[in-house]
Amino acid sequence: MILEDLFELYRDHFLPVYSDFVALALFRPEQVLVEEANILSHIAQFFNPETSETFREENLEKARNHLTRVTIDVNKLVWAQIREKVAPFMERGRGRLCFNLPEDQITRLYADFLTEGREARRFEMKHVGDDALKTIECYEKVNAIGLELLNSLDYFKTSMVRRWIRLSGLKPFLLGVLASGLAMAIFPSELHNWLIQLIKSVLTRLGFLPAP
Repeated sequence: MILEDLFELYRDHFLPVYSDFVALALFRPEQVLVEEANILSHIAQFFNPETSETFREENLEKARNHLTRVTIDVNKLVWAQIREKVAPFMERGRGRLCFNLPEDQITRLYADFLTEGREARRFEMKHVGDDALKTIECYEKVNAIGLELLNSLDYFKTSMVRRWIRLSGLKPFLLGVLASGLAMAIFPSELHNWLIQLIKSVLTRLGFLPAP
């Protein structure tokens, strides 16, 4: 193994996925920082002129192992972040209106994202200690699908759909108030308290009043 192989792994695989994770989660995981310190320590030993060639090569291999492991781990963290952000929209029928893609394509992408994620995990477990770069590429394929889905999420549409859902929830409330108003015109004393309780109950259900 040569030093350029290590830097190629860092540039082509670790750095892009780490950038994605920080952009999604808005923090740097402590374990990643620890692994970066370990990698740097082994690289420093590789450049230590007081050590043997064998020892230097061993440290370079250890640095690569740390970098490979942390690259796989960060890929899994990215997968989890994407799923956390996308799942709430996919699990509600109207949530699929918030994407700038046809609904059938959204459904297919999400299904592929979940299926390929499971397959990547199975591949990793089957090839522990072997073919680590292939494992990384499996996770990268999964996350590419997830990012395509996430990047198609339209937050303006999200706001509009949420507003529409809230207004839809008000419809039965308004009909109830109208019916109650008509009833009060006929039986004002008997229905006054009932109407007040109805209004409070509906406003609480819609989130306009705190739950008792």
